[in-house]
Amino acid sequence: RKEAEEKARREAELAAKEKARLEAEEAKKQKEAEDKAKREAELAAKEKARLEAEEAKKRKEAEEKARKEAERLAAEEARKQKEDEEKAQREAEEKAKREAEEARRRKEAEEAGVYEGAVKVMVVPPIERTQVNSFEESLSRIPDLRLVFVSGSPAEGVEVVVSAQKPMRLADILRTLPGVAEVDTKNKRVIVTLKSP
Repeated sequence: RKEAEEKARREAELAAKEKARLEAEEAKKQKEAEDKAKREAELAAKEKARLEAEEAKKRKEAEEKARKEAERLAAEEARKQKEDEEKAQREAEEKAKREAEEARRRKEAEEAGVYEGAVKVMVVPPIERTQVNSFEESLSRIPDLRLVFVSGSPAEGVEVVVSAQKPMRLADILRTLPGVAEVDTKNKRVIVTLKSP
């Protein structure tokens, strides 16, 4: 009986040791699993943080790029606008200069008795209709001079508008016409006095 008890005691001890071993192994596995889960959670958190940081960095870079592009476009637009304004100013100045030069040239030409384009020729009274007709006929024969229209009356004076197709010394030409006594120039007008019939 003593042997049976000893055997039972040993088996009980073995069973207790085995149970303790299994429990220790189970506890070890559980701890390893917890450690693994913790590591994985830490890795996942780190990866998430890394991705979020990367995303934030990309977002910031995109915003910076968009800001720089907006600034570049604004600067380009401002530069273009300034160039357009300067060009418009230059063109306006050049046009004004050309017009002033043209006016000066015209004035000088008129002062020198040279006319171009539409010119008013005043025929002062007293004159007769036959004299006016003869004067118009003489005008129509002058090369590069076109008779535009005639108004007025022999009693009050006649205004003849002519168009010089090219610069010409109109006063000098008119002085050579038959029936013309005197030619004067005043305020862009040519004043003609016909000979008494």
